Amino acid sequence: MPENFALYSRSADTLPHAQMVVLADNVEPQLAQTERGKTYTYRWPELAIVVNEMPAAELVEHLRGFEGYVRQYIYRGKVPQRGERIIRTIRATRLVVGVELQPGRDEPGRAEELLGRMCGGLRPVIFHADAVFDWMSRLLLAPDGSFDPAAELG
Repeated sequence: MPENFALYSRSADTLPHAQMVVLADNVEPQLAQTERGKTYTYRWPELAIVVNEMPAAELVEHLRGFEGYVRQYIYRGKVPQRGERIIRTIRATRLVVGVELQPGRDEPGRAEELLGRMCGGLRPVIFHADAVFDWMSRLLLAPDGSFDPAAELG
């Protein structure tokens, strides 16, 4: 089953093409316009990494949904001050990037390397496995409301 990540960047409006084509060592991605938006696909014999830029027309509604997830699902409508800061960070998002690892992370670590490089450039909030992480993969908010105090709120 594929492993999925969503990257929420406040620092970019679009994926930088020049960096995307050199993001994975020795693999040039295939670029296509798909139903997911602008999509870069990196392929190895046993791994595919699909990176897509959410179309701008879908951004506002998607961010409202993410805010609702934090506000209602995690905090059950009782959002503490720290949660409001996370919501402000979500609202400031300018670019949402989907990353799908097929079939998942690989033993040589190519998937984690590519994700790490993207996070180093975009400095996003990361949504993965129903939890929210900072750009360094520190737990910003778990479904039960717990978090790593060292995580950067932005």
